[in-house]
Amino acid sequence: MLGSGTHTKRVFFKRVGSIVTFSEPSYIEAWNTLSGRDDILPHPGEALGLVMGLHSAPNFRSRDWAKFAPATMPGVSNKAPISAAVQDAIARRGGGYTRQFVEELVTAWRHGGGRDVPPIFILSAPPPYRDHAIIRRAKAPPAVVVEAHRRFNASATQFFTELGVTVIGYPQSVHDDEGFLLPEYREGIDPLDPHHANSRFAGLMLDELERRVAAL
Repeated sequence: MLGSGTHTKRVFFKRVGSIVTFSEPSYIEAWNTLSGRDDILPHPGEALGLVMGLHSAPNFRSRDWAKFAPATMPGVSNKAPISAAVQDAIARRGGGYTRQFVEELVTAWRHGGGRDVPPIFILSAPPPYRDHAIIRRAKAPPAVVVEAHRRFNASATQFFTELGVTVIGYPQSVHDDEGFLLPEYREGIDPLDPHHANSRFAGLMLDELERRVAAL
């Protein structure tokens, strides 16, 4: 684990030719501990899995969703509609510099003579909690929160896919019929934690990552 996602709000990396490294000190230390090296791109026979870029919480937890709703949701009373284009712009801003980071990784990979499809995988963050404060306190309609999350995911997934990066979404089995994370994937998480899932969820994602890597 690299550390707090707060650091992604500013440039946290640098690229020189086919070499990409972290510039944020805490990320440098964490990455060196995990990998034993400075450069981030996968070496021959390796793959890189990233849990970033599909973290929708900064988007759906905005109190604005108590007043607005995606334009794709007709019939939401007393809510001003927001177009998909505006939601996508919000998604780009809410993701900090994570998209640019992945873009630089792909550029470096190809600069170094790598094949068109880099062995880089983006693993999805979990869907929203049903009792998230944006619903419980700010009174945003649950369906609006789920739709905001889905639009964010769709926008980010399209961006990464067009780069040639493989996106691994969470399975439908982790959420209920409305799109909220099932309670069993939150068990053991600090009640004050607003968006993380537990090791059971992580296990499902890692199992799928292993299957994808084995198929390379």
